[in-house]
Amino acid sequence: VCEEPEPLKGKHLEEIPLNNLTCDCVHYEEPTINTTGSDTHVQVGNPAHLVCNVTGCPEAAVIWTTPQGDAFSEDSEDPRFSVLSDGGLVIHGTEITDSG
Repeated sequence: VCEEPEPLKGKHLEEIPLNNLTCDCVHYEEPTINTTGSDTHVQVGNPAHLVCNVTGCPEAAVIWTTPQGDAFSEDSEDPRFSVLSDGGLVIHGTEITDSG
């Protein structure tokens, strides 16, 4: 079921004519992920800053997953995990279970 764009919201894919499915990409580009600049070692209790620069077309959504399987995106509300608008992640008050 479509969530966006608004004119297609709530419709099933098979209900949408093919000519209504368009992409803003001039050409498709496989996503690449660059994590250069991420904290790789922090002391427990300190914040960790993880970088996630994603390029590709169409634009990819960034979802972070913990070793325990919890998922976080930019609209998540867990106060310990902040997903930034650039795709980065800040873990406030790291715990030993955050490693992985």
